[in-house]
Amino acid sequence: MQIYFLLFSIIMSQETLYKVGDLVPAAGRYVCTVCGFSIEYLEKHLAYGVKFPVCPVCHAGEEGGAKAPHEDFWKKVA
Repeated sequence: MQIYFLLFSIIMSQETLYKVGDLVPAAGRYVCTVCGFSIEYLEKHLAYGVKFPVCPVCHAGEEGGAKAPHEDFWKKVA
């Protein structure tokens, strides 16, 4: 029984993260998990197929930045 509770806790605690180039899936505020910079996307942005950028503050998502381009770091917070 305890193993099932542990697995459930792990699954529920996982958050979806996004990387540079991923399509923004929903309107809302997203935060860089490295430096805390936040950006908000509105419904009108989604119509243009907006993608997550390199973080303009810590440069996560670019070569030599805090995170590499293939690493996830954008998180939806609201």
